Amino acid sequence: GEGVTFVKIEEKDDSLQEAIDDLTKKAHWLPHYARLPFIFGIAVTSQMLEIFQLLADNSVLRVFSSSLTSLSDRWMCVRAVVNIARTLKFFIEQKMVHRSLKFDVWHERKRKRIRLDVNFVEVECRDSNAFNRMKVFYTATGN
Repeated sequence: GEGVTFVKIEEKDDSLQEAIDDLTKKAHWLPHYARLPFIFGIAVTSQMLEIFQLLADNSVLRVFSSSLTSLSDRWMCVRAVVNIARTLKFFIEQKMVHRSLKFDVWHERKRKRIRLDVNFVEVECRDSNAFNRMKVFYTATGN
C-alpha cells in the first residue's frame, strides 16, 4: 500500500470491546492529519460493527453502531461505509489531506532518511541529537 491510512480498522472474532480497545490504543495522531477534524476508526466482529471518529486529543466518538446479524443491518453498514468514502472525498477536495509518503521507499530529508511500513517507521538520522529526540518521541507514542 501507499501512504498513511485515514481509516483504522480492528477486527476481532468475538470481542467488540477488545477491537475498540486495540483501535484506540493503536491510533496515533500523525502530522498528516493536521488539517483534519478526525480520522475514522472501525471496530468489527462477526456480530457487530461500530464506526468512530478518532480525534487529535486521542478521544474517541462513536458515530455508528450496528448488528451484522440481519440483511437490513448489513445494508445499514454498507451505507455507513459509503458515507465514510464521501467524507474522505470531501477531505481531499478541500485539500485537508497532506500528500502522503509512499510505503517501503526511503525518503531523503536534510538530516535523516525515513521509511514507512504498515507496522513501523524506520528512521536513519545523520544527527545524533535528532536521533535521541525522535527516540524519546516514538518511545512515548509507540506500543
